[in-house]
Amino acid sequence: MRGPTTRTMKRGIIIAIMAAAIALAPAYGAKKARKTSGEKARQEQTGNTPAQSALELDEEALEIVNKILNGYTEWQSASFTGKLRTSMLKLPVSPTVKIYLEKGELIQLSVSAPFIGEVGRAEITPSEVLVVNKYKKTYVRESAEAAMSHDRGLLDEVQSLLLGRIVILGKGELSMGLLKDVLFERENNGEWIVVPNREGEESGLQYGYVVNANGRTQVLYGMMQGRTETATLTYDYSGGGMELGLDLQLPKKRIEGQLDFSSVKWGGNRMSSINLDRYQKVTFSEFVTNYK
Repeated sequence: MRGPTTRTMKRGIIIAIMAAAIALAPAYGAKKARKTSGEKARQEQTGNTPAQSALELDEEALEIVNKILNGYTEWQSASFTGKLRTSMLKLPVSPTVKIYLEKGELIQLSVSAPFIGEVGRAEITPSEVLVVNKYKKTYVRESAEAAMSHDRGLLDEVQSLLLGRIVILGKGELSMGLLKDVLFERENNGEWIVVPNREGEESGLQYGYVVNANGRTQVLYGMMQGRTETATLTYDYSGGGMELGLDLQLPKKRIEGQLDFSSVKWGGNRMSSINLDRYQKVTFSEFVTNYK
């Protein structure tokens, strides 16, 4: 039986840039082994002890807070390299994903494959969002103001999520100053549920985190009140690296996949820019249509 042609491989791998770019959204991912925690957290977030606000934290809760925050290394730039595995792709090879971050300034995501090279790129800066299809030579460029109008700190928040950190959407990465904005709930197995304090809020978005006994984020889950869609992002640290898992439940479709990364490398260099002189600028809907 003949294997897939280079054209078919390219077309399939190009789809990977869309799947990998999902990792840049603040509520995706899943690994089956971790679903129990995420499902449990979603079910009204009830546990064996009441949720505790910052003013009510007991000694055990303060200990987990310290473990969480002590794990948040100060950084200026970071890079990841790994493989994308998803049911969206029917290919004999797993695309390579590279991510480069500059704190508060830049996110670069590149997808490539052996014998083909880079097929897609996504970049976010404080001023713009750029997504490039190198195979079709098309791109989308939007101002960050338009793309992130609902959350001006989205770039920083996505960076923190990629590093496995708790984010309070619209307010930033968890810190001592944000403890008043979260609730902590202890589970029997040593895990903790961390959810935003939504008192006085009218938003229909519901989300939260599962944190293990060492203070490391295991699950981020999200849903919209009154809707069936759910999204879960899980973090697995076994094997010396980190796996980001995706489980996106849509009304008529389910998307699953994993980004398997080596350990985070602090530092690194920016990816070279793409010359777009011979590329066609398209709308986002046209760009997505090109992948079908």
